[in-house]
Amino acid sequence: MSANVAPSVSGLPPGGSNNGVAVDMAKCSVAEKSENLENLERDKLLEPFTYVASMKGKNFRRQLGIGINYWFGVKGETLDKVLEVVDKLHNASLVIDDIEDNSELRRTLPTAHLVYGTPMSINAANYAYFDVLKTVLEFGTIEAAKIYANQMIALHHGQGMELYWRDGHQYKLPTKENNNGNECAKGDANNPTTCATTSSLPTEKEYQDVIVKKTSGLFVLLVDLLRERSGKKSVNVTKLTKLMGLCFQVRDDLMNLTSSEYKETKGFCEDISEGKLSFPVVYALNNRTFSFEKRLRLVTILHMKTTSNALKEEAFEILKESGAIQYTKERLVQLKEEIAQEIKVLGGNPILEQILAKFWG
Repeated sequence: MSANVAPSVSGLPPGGSNNGVAVDMAKCSVAEKSENLENLERDKLLEPFTYVASMKGKNFRRQLGIGINYWFGVKGETLDKVLEVVDKLHNASLVIDDIEDNSELRRTLPTAHLVYGTPMSINAANYAYFDVLKTVLEFGTIEAAKIYANQMIALHHGQGMELYWRDGHQYKLPTKENNNGNECAKGDANNPTTCATTSSLPTEKEYQDVIVKKTSGLFVLLVDLLRERSGKKSVNVTKLTKLMGLCFQVRDDLMNLTSSEYKETKGFCEDISEGKLSFPVVYALNNRTFSFEKRLRLVTILHMKTTSNALKEEAFEILKESGAIQYTKERLVQLKEEIAQEIKVLGGNPILEQILAKFWG
């Protein structure tokens, strides 16, 4: 008869080895250390993105998301994730925008690439884009992934066209004699009317089509994700979001030239320093009734990408004289009315109406 054997305190059979347990614990420890190290590295790599995200803003896009969700009724953690997706993409895009625009200020602070350098800032923004993609993939549907891909492509297409127009340095300025524009303007101070090739100056409609892709892209992404998460396929607010994106960009173009708040947070007439073909600039350059020589002078100043306040004031006066500032104000009023009408068509939205009223001031 065999004697009773007391159970081992360790849970191992008597005389058994605990080497396997020790190895497993060691593996866990190594894996944990590796994960902690990766998280620390991740935090360091994302610092340019986190820097921009931490800047005090109006949190306007999140408020808009909550307002638009009135029609979809997405709740709790799901809504938070959708709003987080749009918020992160917006902040990542700001890092890239500031590099592409050579901006020095963002919300009164030095831009990320001036603090962390351009290479680190580009990498951080791209890292954030793919971080957001992971969140979208967690929704578990191919439709959500397609929404993300389609709107990110649209956003980059719109931004790319804006850069193409800005950096082409060559436009055909329309004249009274030729509506299509046969006067070649390169913006070269030494030889301003000579160029080997020309690229067409965008019309107002072409500008608006590109802005809908660039600025409305994140709004459309927000709406499409809310629709996908809610299952309310019949709710169609795409027209509204495109109008809102266009309206906000036209407003931003105007404020950049005329607002004391923008002067403080971004600098005086920063769009002129950038050489940007903003809404007022597109109007002025296409205005065939306005002096060709002054339009050519405006092109020249834009291509200088100057930081001189005197030159920027000269460009601003040309814009005013051309009627561009007044026209932009009138177009902005028209867009606001179109937005209000579209909200009515959709049955009204007291939350969104209140948010917009506060934003318009």
